[in-house]
Amino acid sequence: MLDGVRINSATSGITSLENLMLDQIERIEVVRGNVSSLYGSEAIGGVVQIFTRRGRGAPSFNASAGAGSHGTQRAQRALEARSTIQNLTCRFRVLIRGVSALNPALAANANPDNDGYDNTSASVNVRHAFNADHSLTATAFNSQGHNQYDSAYGLPTDINSSEVQLSKLSLASDNRLNEAWQSKLQLAQGMDYYQDFKNGLPVTSGSTYKTTNAS
Repeated sequence: MLDGVRINSATSGITSLENLMLDQIERIEVVRGNVSSLYGSEAIGGVVQIFTRRGRGAPSFNASAGAGSHGTQRAQRALEARSTIQNLTCRFRVLIRGVSALNPALAANANPDNDGYDNTSASVNVRHAFNADHSLTATAFNSQGHNQYDSAYGLPTDINSSEVQLSKLSLASDNRLNEAWQSKLQLAQGMDYYQDFKNGLPVTSGSTYKTTNAS
């Protein structure tokens, strides 16, 4: 779950956690054991919930960039604020030129080019507190990942890649009705999408997965 919204894939059976940038994560909570009565039938073994960062302190802007081995490049921009209205906008871009996913000496049909990874993601959180007991929060998150890989069963000139998208939208109202009653009403949608490509064209046979969770 991402900020209380399910983002798991009902078709592939896994969640593309590799597309969540650590810079955007504030904390991770793990609930062990059967909690399906609270979170649904898939929570028979537990729940992992990821919380994205929130604004803190006076309005501020920060940016960073870095580079590493195998052509790795990284850039980040963020606007943070916390007051009656708080918002946080983060944009991250990770680019890895990489190495060949398969060794052509071991797989003759593998493309010898370098296979890289490119990810661009953004998150926004806006919260308005009407008073100490009532607030309205709107959040949005989107992560787009592009991954290149090799196949041992095609042609040495084939270019194989995949696109993965994780997104979330939510609108929540938090209300403390009295000292013993705290309620939260949330309208949300999470989406997990996966698509394979070959030589720039979508692969249409058994390689497209899309799951939308609404709550």
